[in-house]
Amino acid sequence: MRYSYEVSEVTDTDTLSQVRMAAKRFAERAGDHDREGSFPKENIADLKSASLMSASIPSLSGGERPSLRSLSSMAELLASGCLSTGMIWAMHIQQVEVLIRQDQNDFSDHLLSRLQKEQPLIASVTTEKGKGGHLLSSQSPMETNGNSLYIDRDAPVVTGGEHADWFLITMKPFDQSPDSDVQLVFAERHQLELESVSDWHAMGMRGTGSVGMHIRGSIGEEQMIGAATDFKQLAVQTMIPMGHILWSACWLGAAKGVYEGLIQLIRNPQNRSRFNLQSDLLYARLARVRLQLDTVNIYLNEMIKQYEDHSFQGNMKLLEAPRFNIHINNLKILASETLFQATDQMIDIAGLSYGYTANDRLPLERAFRDLRSASLMYHNDRLLLANGKLNLIDHRLLP
Repeated sequence: MRYSYEVSEVTDTDTLSQVRMAAKRFAERAGDHDREGSFPKENIADLKSASLMSASIPSLSGGERPSLRSLSSMAELLASGCLSTGMIWAMHIQQVEVLIRQDQNDFSDHLLSRLQKEQPLIASVTTEKGKGGHLLSSQSPMETNGNSLYIDRDAPVVTGGEHADWFLITMKPFDQSPDSDVQLVFAERHQLELESVSDWHAMGMRGTGSVGMHIRGSIGEEQMIGAATDFKQLAVQTMIPMGHILWSACWLGAAKGVYEGLIQLIRNPQNRSRFNLQSDLLYARLARVRLQLDTVNIYLNEMIKQYEDHSFQGNMKLLEAPRFNIHINNLKILASETLFQATDQMIDIAGLSYGYTANDRLPLERAFRDLRSASLMYHNDRLLLANGKLNLIDHRLLP
């Protein structure tokens, strides 16, 4: 089977309706997962039951592949209910896209078929001590034993690692290989010995279960993903842009969710004593927050358009151009910083009871803590450094 199919510009209404209902259930559970720091198993089970773990590929009976704009909308909705769950799903879909876009063979086709039938959760293992989450390097060599590859890998952070069914892991082929010679390998849970070496006690995003892990196990040679594909190309054309787009969609969904909740709170006649509807300051603050949300929304939609224009029209090399990389990095920086600032301003508007204090009406306090993580996920300083260097190459801005 080869996955060459048309992309649908519109998500099926039934699918979006399913996602909205799921988001409502996630919102009801989100407070408990935040307080207990527990992984949202029920939410992931719901996503599996609804076949949303394979949302980016067509059904086995055929059909169109949903557009990236559709996937982005789904990420927004899921994250509006529970940002931890939305991010787990977004990172999973990022890995699914890697499986789709690599050089396909019988093994990868088999994986995609199984993915649709079994709905596994895929965890990404890219972090290492000493280099953090830098995607284009690896310090961990594989060992070859006949037709098998042996993995021995430490990872400081693996989102959902204790609950994942499949793993995509960055390694280097040999001990003598340069760190830049990165390979991506696929492994199933039953093939691995998984040891959690650190807990996840975070300020926010407490449901992601982003623990440190020691991973050991033997896999077949065929489990080297994209063996005929240059990993840097796979990363630059798929992993990085898909990550920045879907992460930003999640952060935007979380911020939009609390903004809509704040507006409903202000409009409620029972809260007339709390909010002065004659206040110019109130309206100016609401307008400022809306401006920030709309700015990120428009930039996100523009980057989705650019990505789809390049990738689905056969211009994949344009995704490696300095200008596109500056823009996709800017999306992540803009979304992570602007949406956190917008949430901070919403706390000022909501006040002590509904903004700063945990309450059952409006989870602004949780959204604030969750969104604080956004600039730290592949730290913005790294992206600014990369963009600064790229600007010396791509420096013409005037028409």
